Amino acid sequence: MSRMSRAQVAVGLWRAQAKRWQAQATRLQADNTRLQARVAELEDKVERLTEQVARLGRVAFGGSSQKQAVEVAQVLEVGELADQVAERDQKRAQPSVSTSCETLALLE
Repeated sequence: MSRMSRAQVAVGLWRAQAKRWQAQATRLQADNTRLQARVAELEDKVERLTEQVARLGRVAFGGSSQKQAVEVAQVLEVGELADQVAERDQKRAQPSVSTSCETLALLE
């Protein structure tokens, strides 16, 4: 066996390091994609909760107290149903169009 020159050893080390950096870049890209999906999911949830707070605010400042109590219960129930549908959709690989329609129907 012939001995490797210093240059060959250095090239081998650089190649190994380049492979490690490429693997790390691939992992970071996957993490970035996953985190972007999570951000989008949380933005949707914030939007739903903002709408729910607005509805509760309208209910709290108008009508009789009995009517308000019924409307608050309805708004909370719709919010819980929407959360249940969202959780079910999240468990599925891809949400279906009918699920989106169900969510919209629940929010109306």
